[in-house]
Amino acid sequence: MATNVLNTAELTGEEMLCKYKEQQSVERGFSFLKDPMFLTDSVFLKSPKRIEALGLIMGPVFISLYLGTTRTLPNLKKDENWGQKSVRSPDR
Repeated sequence: MATNVLNTAELTGEEMLCKYKEQQSVERGFSFLKDPMFLTDSVFLKSPKRIEALGLIMGPVFISLYLGTTRTLPNLKKDENWGQKSVRSPDR
């Protein structure tokens, strides 16, 4: 691996490896575009305008998915009441 951060106080080798491994989640998000079941080649992307529109839609979708999985979900798991039913039974 290579980096343009030369100061090891800013970025250690361990931190660099961790950042590199985090890229896999982003790549997994885009892997469905190569799936033949997604039908992008045969149905949707016949013109440059449609390619641009798909990019404008998928960009925010991936950002919100990334934020949900990396920031929100770990914080929810720290909450001891997370995952418990919050609806009261009718007899109470």
